[in-house]
Amino acid sequence: MSGILVLIMTGPDEKKGSVKVSEGLHILESVAVKGKEKIRIVLKGEGVEWIRDPKDDMEKMIIEYLEVLSGLGVVVGACFSSIQQRGLEMHLNEFGIKGVASTEWFSKALENDWKIMTF
Repeated sequence: MSGILVLIMTGPDEKKGSVKVSEGLHILESVAVKGKEKIRIVLKGEGVEWIRDPKDDMEKMIIEYLEVLSGLGVVVGACFSSIQQRGLEMHLNEFGIKGVASTEWFSKALENDWKIMTF
């Protein structure tokens, strides 16, 4: 089965970052529903800021997309080093996101010829 690794590196402070990420997650939802590809999502760098405390409706919608995707079998993780740098370890359990070694996921995706997308 082919796969897609999605790196979300755009954070809420980037101009129009929430629009890019929410539109990308919406597209991934339709791909996940079809179930033809494995999908893994990694929040990395500024992207881990989405799991801080969502401030507005758009940020809350992004968290909801991540929860829906997780319910569809998509593995959602956040880079260990990025969450530690920002002190966000305690927020992971709130949203059902697990800490992951993003470099390991990236190398496995390359080994298996997965598509790699970034937001």
